[in-house]
Amino acid sequence: ASSNDWYGIYLTSSSSGNTICHNNFNTNANQAYDATGLNQWDNGYPSGGNYWSDYTGTDVLSGPYQDIPGSDGIGDTPYSNILGGAGAQDNYPLMNRCRLPIRIDTNAEFDPDHGITGGNGTESNPWVIENYDVDGTGYGYCIYIGNTTEHFVVRNCRLHEAGGIGSYPYYPDYGLVLYSVTNATIEHSIIAYNRGGILLENSKGEIAHNAIFRNHKPAPYQPPEGPFTGVEVLNSSNLWIHHNNVSWNYFNIDLVNSRNVLIE
Repeated sequence: ASSNDWYGIYLTSSSSGNTICHNNFNTNANQAYDATGLNQWDNGYPSGGNYWSDYTGTDVLSGPYQDIPGSDGIGDTPYSNILGGAGAQDNYPLMNRCRLPIRIDTNAEFDPDHGITGGNGTESNPWVIENYDVDGTGYGYCIYIGNTTEHFVVRNCRLHEAGGIGSYPYYPDYGLVLYSVTNATIEHSIIAYNRGGILLENSKGEIAHNAIFRNHKPAPYQPPEGPFTGVEVLNSSNLWIHHNNVSWNYFNIDLVNSRNVLIE
């Protein structure tokens, strides 16, 4: 809901028991109205609420009570600018815009329809995927990129709750899946509360300055040697994994049949 002259969403006095979550409310004259306060404006933690363009809170804490040090892609304080006088609020406002999971299977699919926000695929100007909040429930991934040779970067995204499929390697319930890519950069992203964090197979690139935590959702399928892994590296080489916070996963980092991987 963007750039509306009155309200992005309006719930009258006869509206109750509704859940409004994973929407983008962007620069509306009035973002929202709730006459009863009997509607839920988020989907709980860690799924989260909505993106509000006028939210001014910070993200330096995490957890259901937002009292644990560390960013999680959710604002530390509720969004309360919902008019109507009934005290409605979004308890878990999202810091990034929501979008559906992204799947790219060839170089030709690096385009805006697949979440690309800039770049041209060269080393000096890689394709860019950034500033998204992606819920992978029922998809088996949040972002999947496979069979590409062009340069790309995934930056400042929150990838969470990938699950419900459990089919290796294309829908393995990992937040980020890189399959046969040669020029990947993953940086400054939050990858959490998935079945697994990052899965790389037959891939090359750099993974830096990410928060990869609490990836251990149960699933029917467990990939070889690494159930519930923060970073799973299979049959890969020439990877640089550095300055990440990888914690509270079943395995934090697992390498299988991989060479020339620098972890620091």
